[in-house]
Amino acid sequence: MNKLETVDFEAVLNTKFAFFELLYQQEKNAFFNDKAAQAFIEANADWLKPYAAFCHLRDLNGTTNFHHWEKYSTYSEQVIADLCDPKYKAFDEVALHYFIQYHAHKQLLGATNYARKNGVVLKGDLPIGIYRESCDAWVAPHLYNMDGQAGAPPDAYSEAGQNWGFPTYNWEVMAKDGFAWWQQRMTKLAEYFDALRIDHILGFFRIWQIPTNQVEGTLGLFNPRLPYSRQELAAMGLHGDLNRYTKPFIREHFLEEIFGEDTDFVRKHFLEETDGGVFRLSEMVDNQLKIKELFQHDEYLSEKKDVEIGLMRLVSNVLLIEEPNGFNPRITLETTRSFRYLSREEKAIFKLLYNDYFYVRHDEFWKQQALWKLPALLQATNMLICGEDLGMIPHSVAGVMKDLNILSLEIQRMPKGSVKFGQPEKYPYTSVCSPSCHDMPTIRGWWEHDHEMAQQFLNETLRIGGVAPNECTPGVVEAVNQQHLASPSMWAIFPVQDLVGMDAKLRRPAAKDEQINDPSISPHYWRFRFHLTLEQLLKEEGLNGRIRGWWKRLEGSKTP
Repeated sequence: MNKLETVDFEAVLNTKFAFFELLYQQEKNAFFNDKAAQAFIEANADWLKPYAAFCHLRDLNGTTNFHHWEKYSTYSEQVIADLCDPKYKAFDEVALHYFIQYHAHKQLLGATNYARKNGVVLKGDLPIGIYRESCDAWVAPHLYNMDGQAGAPPDAYSEAGQNWGFPTYNWEVMAKDGFAWWQQRMTKLAEYFDALRIDHILGFFRIWQIPTNQVEGTLGLFNPRLPYSRQELAAMGLHGDLNRYTKPFIREHFLEEIFGEDTDFVRKHFLEETDGGVFRLSEMVDNQLKIKELFQHDEYLSEKKDVEIGLMRLVSNVLLIEEPNGFNPRITLETTRSFRYLSREEKAIFKLLYNDYFYVRHDEFWKQQALWKLPALLQATNMLICGEDLGMIPHSVAGVMKDLNILSLEIQRMPKGSVKFGQPEKYPYTSVCSPSCHDMPTIRGWWEHDHEMAQQFLNETLRIGGVAPNECTPGVVEAVNQQHLASPSMWAIFPVQDLVGMDAKLRRPAAKDEQINDPSISPHYWRFRFHLTLEQLLKEEGLNGRIRGWWKRLEGSKTP
């Protein structure tokens, strides 16, 4: 398995669990007589026992979808008491997970203590969401909005946005016990880490929530939000029947642009003509989930991916998303055909509406949302906190993070403000900077994807004259890395691919093979494996010496 270029998770897990079961049977008497192990079980019982019971029921039923568990589909404390009773006939299958979690704790804590003794800081990660078929969702479904799914609006890396699939948080319910769920999570993480990255900290201001009957992020809305009333829209110039803006805009004259030679097939099977050249989607494809499932399960349609994508785009070809208490502008509405066919006056109205909604209307509202939630998390820990604050950032975010002593994240190709590229020499001290991250191409992949961008970056940001090479050279990678090391940021963190990218002999032949995750693909299966071992890297004195040289020069340039 270690010789494979990518990780085969199923094979790894199956093999490991076979050994876990053997080890548990071999060691269980000693385990239950071990005072430290029993103290761990007792101290962590409130999450450990439900988790162990959940794992047992998952394996027993062959699915994580607890709605299909019949007798145990609804969580109760009595269920946990019954399954965690040593007299339960399958108790060993439950206690196996005590055993695994205890040793995971023991090994990680051992690594943490060793790191701290040797001056190494371990930084943990706090994911923004939970899986909708997880133990968390089984135990306390009331803490989450199970009728929605979190994601991200469209950006430069994902034209249709991202759909992460997990439910959003029911903050009003979580607040009733002082956000105890979050405080418990932070306290546990602090046992192992000295610093923590909060994934998608914007989610504490607002989260992008997509209806469960849609697939792409373009049909999402911020939660919470302040929709416009009919009266507000009328005051801005949108009067009368709003169906032109709220229903998918489908006209004869652009169907061939979308579907090409399949236009007649689409018109016949999926559209209904309501007027001359005006169409609506048939009921079988009137939302994106129906389209996805239809094309997945029909052998003939599964070969027509372009038709599936085209129908998805028709569903999202709207300008306003209506809900019972008002109307919301669709994200990136100027990219739609519906917008293209508006009058000049209507376009001007929608531009004003859009700018007000996304950049003005919610700013103070979202600021108060964050100030209501984040302090409860921060009070639970002394860890140094960094917030991943990339993407469509409300104006209030920077001020809130500064006031709460949360470090920002600075990624050069996703700059804050109106500049095209971030300027590491101007980053604030209270920040973490990095040339790339797991959700995007490495320096090489970024450079080689867009030659025009690379040319501009070379001349304007690196201030190097001449023509940009098509292939990103080791020298270019090193120049970008050095920019970040010299930044005023408190921390500069380098993906190992970007460090090895400075050595033509060590880096992978193809830049695309360096990227860990592609967020535009949903669901994306992370199988990345770094191609060199740590033992190999330790022997590479050329690369290691160059990095040490940076540090010596940087230290030498500082005023004592």
